[in-house]
Amino acid sequence: MQINTRNYAAEAAAATLPREPCNGHPFSSFVAHGQKGSSSGGGKHPPTLNKFSSHEDEESDYNKRAFDDPLGVSSLQPIISTDGEIHRMSRSSRFPVQGTVDEQANAANSRWSAYKSSVMQRFTTSGTIIVSVNFNIVSKEPKGKGKSVIAAHLEELEDPDKGAREEVKIISQQDYVTRLRELNGEITQAWLNNERVAALRLTVKVAKLLLDTSVPQFYPTLFVWVTDVMDTVGNLVWERIKKKAETDESSNCIGSLPVNFTADDVRQEAKDTCNNWFHKIGSIRELLPRIRYLEIAILRCVHFLEKSPLPTFQRLMMMARGLGDPLASAHVRLYLARRGLAMIPLESEYLVSGLKDYLVLFRRVLSGDFDKSIFIAGIQRQLHFSLVEPVIEWIMQCIFMQADQEAIVSLVETFNQWNYQGFQDKLGIESECYLVSSVLHYLLKELPSTFVGNNALKLSKMVKSCKDSSMSQHLNYILLGTKLCQCNSPRELRLLVLNDIWKVVTEFSSLLEYLAVADVFIEYALQCCSDNKLKVMLHDIIVHVRKSNVNDEALSFLESIIFKLVTYYVDLAQVLTLVDFGRDVEQHLTFLVDCRSKFANMDPVRGHYMDCSREDVPVVLFF
Repeated sequence: MQINTRNYAAEAAAATLPREPCNGHPFSSFVAHGQKGSSSGGGKHPPTLNKFSSHEDEESDYNKRAFDDPLGVSSLQPIISTDGEIHRMSRSSRFPVQGTVDEQANAANSRWSAYKSSVMQRFTTSGTIIVSVNFNIVSKEPKGKGKSVIAAHLEELEDPDKGAREEVKIISQQDYVTRLRELNGEITQAWLNNERVAALRLTVKVAKLLLDTSVPQFYPTLFVWVTDVMDTVGNLVWERIKKKAETDESSNCIGSLPVNFTADDVRQEAKDTCNNWFHKIGSIRELLPRIRYLEIAILRCVHFLEKSPLPTFQRLMMMARGLGDPLASAHVRLYLARRGLAMIPLESEYLVSGLKDYLVLFRRVLSGDFDKSIFIAGIQRQLHFSLVEPVIEWIMQCIFMQADQEAIVSLVETFNQWNYQGFQDKLGIESECYLVSSVLHYLLKELPSTFVGNNALKLSKMVKSCKDSSMSQHLNYILLGTKLCQCNSPRELRLLVLNDIWKVVTEFSSLLEYLAVADVFIEYALQCCSDNKLKVMLHDIIVHVRKSNVNDEALSFLESIIFKLVTYYVDLAQVLTLVDFGRDVEQHLTFLVDCRSKFANMDPVRGHYMDCSREDVPVVLFF
């Protein structure tokens, strides 16, 4: 027996991120006017958050200000907001500056808007959610009379464990969604009032909502609304840094950024502001809000700092391994794929790597490791699989969106290898990662029909090997057959492919699954195969029907099969010749009874078929 040894030092070095010292907590309270040094230190320099702070403020006169906060204004400066400022900001958000980066972002947002509508329609429920009474973020009224919404939320953050000591209450999911809409507006309003720290901290609370997977059916809808809030914050940060790059300290325009701007075109003040935002988010304690959602939300701002954002995407995708909840882990990868579509649409390697990592966790769900938590949530394992399907579908769309023929071949070969072996990460640690039915289904869905036709035998073997419960195998065969009917397969592969598939399909125990697949491949046989092969398939269908109870759904499949035969063969005599029962007169009569309801006038058909039934024609199998 071979025992693999682990190199713990190498693992620790690979998992540790670069660190920089911080003199004070980024969310520390404002320093009183006239106080020297920072709140954490005793230094003699003017109080700043970190080394990037001095470049963020519109003014740097310390005699007028008590504190320079890179995300806000002085504690002594009055907050003034006018309707005109709000109006100007809303116009800016509706009409972003045109350019390659903006166009990619707008195209990705449009695509996501259409997709998320279908997700919300599919998973909308009318249940209830249990939340802490003190969890004011989803309460209509904040605790504490006379306090603003922002003040109440910030007071709650000072004692994060207080909610655990309070009672709980039940709210409807519709009220939950309504509250998230309002929070989106509150965060925007706080930003317009120059309460940027408050807006950020409130956003952290919203992101924390995605830690709760106790109501799995509601999670996809919750994800959509929470990420809408994240997108709002990301857009506000982008516009602020872009303005910094195009104006001086006095807000005078010094020139617009080029359409295809790089980090070299950005002023140092804007870069420092951008770094401050990433440092702020990096100081958040909770893993999921910090790394997963807030950093992903402002990833677009990496354009101000680096020439290529790909390394950042790769880093975040690897860090997604830190989430052990299958549902939360899947949706984090979905949000990262969304952002990647807007920024690096031609890159797919990090998505394939992330999907591979997730399949290690997904396999544990298939093996029953999470059955206890799934049972506590009050759902079945199959429903849990359906909640993850939109994630897999979207990631597959992003992987194949810009793929050329060479890339498609490479990607399919990569997925095919998952069937037969595990993989080794950069540290040499072996892990099991096998292709599952749901991933294969959306892989087939994205493949061009011509590619499926030319590689049908390989794809058929992939479908045959995926028998897990994440998706019924017959659905993959139906999709494969549909793709094959849309193209011309190489002549030498047609019979091989059909034989390979039919040997598996004919063993299906469910009549409905069998007929659903047969309905598709009858059309394929009519297009590509001989009448002898078609006879064999029809005889096999009849045998399956005889052994089972035929309900209305099964009859609909049989009707579809007969309709295809009648459509393909102009002469009805040819259709009836294909259905051969030998000397079994009872089966002849049963067939006539079934067909009687399908034709308005059966006399010519019955006469011809009765003549054929008198002939002694043996049934021959051609496999």
